[in-house]
Amino acid sequence: MRGVHCVPKRGVAWSLAVVIAVVAGGFTSAGDASAQPEPVGDGVPVEVVLDASGSMLTPDAGGEMTRIDAAKQATSSLIDALGPQQRFGLLTYGTQTGSSDEEKAAGCADVTELRPVSQGDVDRAKAAVASVIPRGYTPIGAALRKAAAALPSSGPRSVVVVSDGVDTCAPPPVCEVARELKGQGVDLVVNTIGLNIDEQGRRDLECVAQVTGGSYADAGDAASLTEKMKVATRAGEGYSGTGQRIDGAPGKWDGSGGADTWVDGLNFESAPVVHPGLPTTPLLIRTELPAFPQDFPATGASRSGQHAMARTYKVHLEEGDVLYVGVVAPPVEGTARLSEGEYRGTVRVNYVTPNPNGRPSASPGGYDSAPSTGKPAYVDETIVAQNSGDYGIVVVRDGPFLADQPLPVQVSLSGHKAVRSTTPARAITATDRENAVKDVGPNPKPVTGGTGPDTAVPIEANSPIESDLIPGETRFFSVPLEWGQDLAIAAKAVDPETPKGQAGCLEAEALAPTFSKVVDRGTRDCSPLSGTPSNNRGAALRRYMASTLGFDPQNPNGVVAGRQVIGVTLQSKPGQTGASAENRQPMKFHMRAVVTGTPVSGPEFQPLTDSANQKQPSNGSDPAGQSQPDAAGKSDSKPVWFWPALALGGLVAIGLVAGTLLMIRRLG
Repeated sequence: MRGVHCVPKRGVAWSLAVVIAVVAGGFTSAGDASAQPEPVGDGVPVEVVLDASGSMLTPDAGGEMTRIDAAKQATSSLIDALGPQQRFGLLTYGTQTGSSDEEKAAGCADVTELRPVSQGDVDRAKAAVASVIPRGYTPIGAALRKAAAALPSSGPRSVVVVSDGVDTCAPPPVCEVARELKGQGVDLVVNTIGLNIDEQGRRDLECVAQVTGGSYADAGDAASLTEKMKVATRAGEGYSGTGQRIDGAPGKWDGSGGADTWVDGLNFESAPVVHPGLPTTPLLIRTELPAFPQDFPATGASRSGQHAMARTYKVHLEEGDVLYVGVVAPPVEGTARLSEGEYRGTVRVNYVTPNPNGRPSASPGGYDSAPSTGKPAYVDETIVAQNSGDYGIVVVRDGPFLADQPLPVQVSLSGHKAVRSTTPARAITATDRENAVKDVGPNPKPVTGGTGPDTAVPIEANSPIESDLIPGETRFFSVPLEWGQDLAIAAKAVDPETPKGQAGCLEAEALAPTFSKVVDRGTRDCSPLSGTPSNNRGAALRRYMASTLGFDPQNPNGVVAGRQVIGVTLQSKPGQTGASAENRQPMKFHMRAVVTGTPVSGPEFQPLTDSANQKQPSNGSDPAGQSQPDAAGKSDSKPVWFWPALALGGLVAIGLVAGTLLMIRRLG
């Protein structure tokens, strides 16, 4: 007789836990696969080079602290301060050999990678720093070469070198190595910090910083080294945004031939069909506007944009439907901000309308100046369908700004069926407006903003906050706003003397969930231009709405209730591109998002109808049976068999769990 193997109750429970974990893991993975968005951009990647030569054991970094202990403490503090999107790597030298003459050949090649350039995993990074033991030589030149090789092969990159002495492996002199890297066209900035360094070592590190467009700073203990390292790596976290990667049909917008020719080069018929969400849950798209080819150069000395490069999307609208289009062109790192009024180009939202009696016609829409360092471009357009049919959404760029490079943009698409009811808006009196923004208020709460509209950090309305920016950086915050209320922004630069005139004005913009601009009036704070505080005792930056939030069905504009995003920018100095000690100094500002008014009931939005099967698409996602093409023409959605298979797998998993529970009961 075959023996019966009884599973102990504990074993059954453990097996059940495994089954549940596997099933849950399967569902989580399936969900995450479609939910994980790719960022539009992130911060300038940085490689930190840490000196671990024998001299770093000298106990003169404050009390009896050794230089290496001060460096470890400062580096760990820096790692904690880096944002989650920041890519950084760690190198050290001098840990594998001693400092004897016999070991020099090996010691001058002794450069160790503690961490490759990547995001996150800060605990492991700090553990790697803590494990460093100083022993050997100081091969700064070799470390610079390895740091440059470890960083991405293109785009702005940064290295921070912390050292307490001269390169003991020269020649070649370390400054010649820096010139060599710069001469190769490497877009690399090296910032150097001398820790209780001698005069020759200081001259060497100052030279390295100078030839690469970086900065040099002295430090004597852990506290000062921590501060200098944070400033040296503060290159701005850049812009990050999410969304489906859907590349519209590439095309050309040629304005030189008149309105009759505008639609000719857009490839409208091959444009991908997209399905907007509701105004509070728009469809977010990531794409890049094409570079200008040599046979179609960027032309035009005004905002007319005779030549423009475009991406076109197709949206089906019924007569009376309302479509909101919002575009954010992220700041572009490492590019010069031009002088006020100097033309560099625009980002626009144009559109194609169906014509029942002939071919479609094209029209220009809203625009904003092309983005510069730290200053996004914000564009919005509202389209009310006069006829039923396929409309074209044309996102274009014109002008000479980075004409030979693709320009990344984030697009918001939302809409609704015609709304008949009106939500009245109340005009705001000058007295009420002045009282709302006259001051920021006391006791601001420290808050660090997000790096994009969809990562904006929530703040409490009517409560002041304190944050900081470096020149050329934008941070995002959010507050809720209901129908019948109004939003104003009161802010001021707290220490405009910090950038020492290396910055431009402090500005703010507010975006509705549709990416439509909310505040349309007000002033900016330009005290950072001169480095002297504003004479205004209250808020110098004042932005506000002209009326409370209402809805006029005869004149919809995309400004809707919900999560409003405030983007605060400290402009870079005109002509400023490279990193220096001055233009990386963070400047504090205080801000209060002022929300007033009594909430009222607002319109009820009904989603747009999908032309393929006359079903209403879900908010911000694909309707049933439809897929969104990506850059390669593939679909971001799952194949048709995926969800039935997943459901079947779920039923099987439930059966396994139920059977296991029944076995436990019988064995009990």
